[in-house]
Amino acid sequence: MRLRVYYDHWLPKLFKFAGLTIYPFVMLAGAKDAPGTATVARHECIHVRQVRREGLFLFALKYFVELVSLLARGRTYDQAIHEVSFEKEAYADQDKIEMTHEERTDFAL
Repeated sequence: MRLRVYYDHWLPKLFKFAGLTIYPFVMLAGAKDAPGTATVARHECIHVRQVRREGLFLFALKYFVELVSLLARGRTYDQAIHEVSFEKEAYADQDKIEMTHEERTDFAL
């Protein structure tokens, strides 16, 4: 499925996120040429790969269950988000992934 990537989007700004992926839509808070936006784009690209690897339903279910579990164990929302395994993977790899030609085209990078 073809991605729809939007820069300078209001939705991630509403939640104070740098980016948000609701597959197949990827919304980034920053303008395309803003400092840091390329890193956020790579981070969200990893989430797209995760969704494609796991399937949309399983990705969403696992993410939600992990997040709720972390919150139930006393983590703040910000702590819990950063401890979700999908986020850990994305943060760990965002500076070292090579985007495919298709991904670079989708993200217009």
